[in-house]
Amino acid sequence: MHHPSGRRPARNGRLCLRIDALDLARGIAVLGIVVINMEGFAGPFAAVGNPDWNGEARVADFLSFSVAALFFEGKMRALFTLLFGAGIVFFAARRSPGGDAGDGAAMAPQLRRLGWLAVFGYLHYLVLWRGDILFLYAVAGTCALAFLRLSALRLIVAGLLSTLIFGAYCTWGVGPIMIAIDAAAHGHASAEQIASLSDYTDGLSIESAADRALFSSGMAAQIGHRLTSDPFYPLLSLKISVFETLPLMLLGMGLAKGGFFTGAVSRSELARIGWAGCLLGLVWAALSLAWLFHVGFSRAATPWLFYYTGLPGRMAMALGYLAIVVRYAPAWMETALGRRFAAAGRMAFTNYIATSLVMTFVFHGWGLGLIERDFGHGGLMVFAGAMGVAMLTWSAPWLRRFGSGPLELLWRRLALLGASRRKRD
Repeated sequence: MHHPSGRRPARNGRLCLRIDALDLARGIAVLGIVVINMEGFAGPFAAVGNPDWNGEARVADFLSFSVAALFFEGKMRALFTLLFGAGIVFFAARRSPGGDAGDGAAMAPQLRRLGWLAVFGYLHYLVLWRGDILFLYAVAGTCALAFLRLSALRLIVAGLLSTLIFGAYCTWGVGPIMIAIDAAAHGHASAEQIASLSDYTDGLSIESAADRALFSSGMAAQIGHRLTSDPFYPLLSLKISVFETLPLMLLGMGLAKGGFFTGAVSRSELARIGWAGCLLGLVWAALSLAWLFHVGFSRAATPWLFYYTGLPGRMAMALGYLAIVVRYAPAWMETALGRRFAAAGRMAFTNYIATSLVMTFVFHGWGLGLIERDFGHGGLMVFAGAMGVAMLTWSAPWLRRFGSGPLELLWRRLALLGASRRKRD
């Protein structure tokens, strides 16, 4: 039987910080991320966010893309980021003698964990593909530690305001190209706007051909290319992505400190937050999607629209998803499917890397090489669904047998190496 707040009572009356809602939400997020990452596994950068990147999309592709854009695009990553921030607080609380997440006792273990996560992330990028988020999480998480002593309210305000400010900045930054795209769609773009869009789409075509050639090659060739041509890509990509990720982590930290996961927020309040956040995020995404259809899915529009103009909307929807999961976690954990999602969440690190391994094997040249075939967005969702079923199928039996995911266990043991040496010394 599960605790009404979604927590599990521990032995000796102490609270166990294995919170069902966290595991459930992680499971939902790690499965949802597969839906979005499929475009990156099976195609070039130009395919990300555009089902008609090669001009061959079918009705089913537009339909599946629309569902993904409304409910998954950016929202799953944002949800996972909120949970990562919350995890920083709970990790610190578990390792603090007084249970205070901000007393600094857990700083060294946190830094070791994040350092090893950066190593995992870079290897993930180097060996498998460039869509890694672990290196980003390691860097943003390290920055977030500087704010660990702040109160829950200050963390929440900082996270919300930073997201809104960065979202406004991004929208302002891409405004000119979006104006040019809209003008081109209506047939009144200036010569300068047409030339700018043409240069950009020509660059996308060249990049797409290079991406497909690289992904069709063997693993050694891909690793060699990333080592020699783009060894600092994970670092260089931080200049934009960290400003989205860090605020969401701060928001997650504030929610954890404020008792969002542990019963401080009533079920009715959670429901209101959940449905309001989902409605706001859905409207935001629907407006963006409507504009994409309006401009005919311009190849110049799709890489920019959802990422740069969608920050506030996906933050709202991720928060809404999280509130709904926390609200209904006790009931969902009474079902077999709910427990399977929670198991997938407990093994989120392993499942995330396993997805990259399986999907690059399926599509890249070192494996089955299916990148040469055009499945369309709708067809790719079959692969995403199969991977989701696999995660839900294998995670629970593995945990019953071993108690922890293989990469979670390896990460934990590596993070303990420095502490063990100091104790011996």
